[in-house]
Amino acid sequence: MLISFLRKHPYLVLGTLLVALANNIVTITIPVAISKFYQVVLHTEGQRGKLLSFLPFNLDEISHFFYFFAALILLKMLFTFAEKYGIGIAGERFTKEIREQLFHHHLLYSVEKHEQKAVGNYLLRYSGDLTSLQNYLTKGIIVFTKDVLFIVLALIVLCFFSWQLVSLMLLLLPFFVLMMWGLNKILKPISKQRRGAKSNNLSFVSERLGQLMTIKVFNREAIEEKSFVKRSDKLYRLGQQYQLWYSIIQALLPAFSYLLLLAIMGYIYYASNTQNNGSTLLVFVMLIISLMSIIKRLLNVNTVWQSGHISMEKVHEMLQPPNINKESLTELNELIITNGQVVFDNVSFAYNPNKPLLQNLSFEAQANTLVWIKGKQGAGKSTLFELLLHLYTPNSGSILIDGQDIGELTGKSVRREVTLVSNDVPLLGNTVFEAISYSRADDKREKAQAILQKIGFVDLGLDDKIGESGKQLSAGQRKLLIIARALLTNKKIILLDEPFVDLDNKAQALLVKQLNKLKQKRTIFLIDKNPPQNLLIDQIIEL
Repeated sequence: MLISFLRKHPYLVLGTLLVALANNIVTITIPVAISKFYQVVLHTEGQRGKLLSFLPFNLDEISHFFYFFAALILLKMLFTFAEKYGIGIAGERFTKEIREQLFHHHLLYSVEKHEQKAVGNYLLRYSGDLTSLQNYLTKGIIVFTKDVLFIVLALIVLCFFSWQLVSLMLLLLPFFVLMMWGLNKILKPISKQRRGAKSNNLSFVSERLGQLMTIKVFNREAIEEKSFVKRSDKLYRLGQQYQLWYSIIQALLPAFSYLLLLAIMGYIYYASNTQNNGSTLLVFVMLIISLMSIIKRLLNVNTVWQSGHISMEKVHEMLQPPNINKESLTELNELIITNGQVVFDNVSFAYNPNKPLLQNLSFEAQANTLVWIKGKQGAGKSTLFELLLHLYTPNSGSILIDGQDIGELTGKSVRREVTLVSNDVPLLGNTVFEAISYSRADDKREKAQAILQKIGFVDLGLDDKIGESGKQLSAGQRKLLIIARALLTNKKIILLDEPFVDLDNKAQALLVKQLNKLKQKRTIFLIDKNPPQNLLIDQIIEL
């Protein structure tokens, strides 16, 4: 994912790094310039002035120095802005592309695959994991590269002042890096467990809030609260462990920087007696102060890498699920319906291998008929619809539409010709028209209005708000819009899962009239306990 992004946006990343390098050079030049000012004011001589000898003007003139230093401050401000903005835009663009890829792949998931996890587990990918990925790119790669370049440049400049001090720094650094590596190794499994507990908590809350009505009706508030407290306690214990080791790491980072500064100050005081000690110490102190935050980031970057790596694995797994490949392939075979005949040939299916739901089911439904699917609760009526929609695949047998085996086609191709009316398929959209129109194109408005009038939905206009999933509507109004949505698609095969439930007598009569008319041109399957007597049923299949 990272390589793909870097290849796609090389100029953005490279440009940001070049600006960061320029900013590093300015940052290092500032203390060197101050050292030059120190020499000019005290009228001392030394090798440090030669570092700025490439300039086309003489800094020994105080007016030139002030102009030069003012220019450095201006460049520092401009380069810092450009660097921060470039890093920020790179991070935002990276997460935008991953976020859109995630949603694209989620839409390609089969229903069976989607239902294997609670919604909260998927939501975490869009929140915490994307933040970790953004930090992985910005702090873990771009800022890390910039900091390494700064360290290298700073050490080169410091060598001009005292290679002995640079050697001292390089000797101390590996011991601390090794210690930080060991601490982060302890922190990694705790961090992974903590993120897993957060994910489980999010899933639990998402699921329970979606079932709040059930909790209220059966007075389960205390039970569910007790269950959540157990999960919360587990997360808290992991949080305590995480904060303990993270705090140790954070406390050692500034301590090392100050110890490094103390060692340099002691070396300069005890090991050197030249008249330029003051300017040497000044440059070292200022550069070490500049390096302190950078050294802290470098030693702390392992935490960013660990968090980003965990998220990278999760997101990468979701972007390449094994069961969506068929859906994502170019559809070479399109379902072409001329009549609408449906044949189930020895179809068997089970959600649980030990509990078969449909066994060797065979029937033939002729085109332009209304077929009533009967059966007790749990007999597999709704599952039959899901198989016909190619949301699930039979364990054995085949389903034919006009002689074409839908198992050899993509689900998307099948669903271009088959539609469903069910309360389990809620409305999408903020207005009446958005909820029932697939394309939401203006040329569909007249037809949408006509269908709504035919089924008796006259309470609201096309642009009236209905709330999320139609929550502002009554159950009857929602059902009428669900029916209108299916009819507006003008598909050849219509699946009706208890369409008369929630409708009053007038609405039922209007729907019966429309179905009796529609079955002359459509193949209609109906699940209903007691269909209206004046509904013209052509065939009954009992499961």
